[in-house]
Amino acid sequence: TNQMNFEVSWKTTGTLNRLLVEGNITLEEVLDDEDFIAELMQENEKLVEFLTDDNLKKMVDYLVIEPSLEDDYKRCYKYPFISAQAFTVDCKFIHGKLLN
Repeated sequence: TNQMNFEVSWKTTGTLNRLLVEGNITLEEVLDDEDFIAELMQENEKLVEFLTDDNLKKMVDYLVIEPSLEDDYKRCYKYPFISAQAFTVDCKFIHGKLLN
């Protein structure tokens, strides 16, 4: 039989981490980063520190508050989608924050 071997690596390039270290980053910039979910799954320390109660509330708002007709694509689709992913991945930090 032919068996396929492949390796999945959760190692990221560090772009998100660099942005978090530099500071003055918005939640939207974090959600736009392609490494956000992977870094969240790894419970990146800097990302966990960034996800304050206010930022988590804003992510919930993306899910439960209907966007207006004037809102852009990211507000209408991307940020709610990424937020939903963040709340459903296996991340003890997120689960702990949501359940407390």
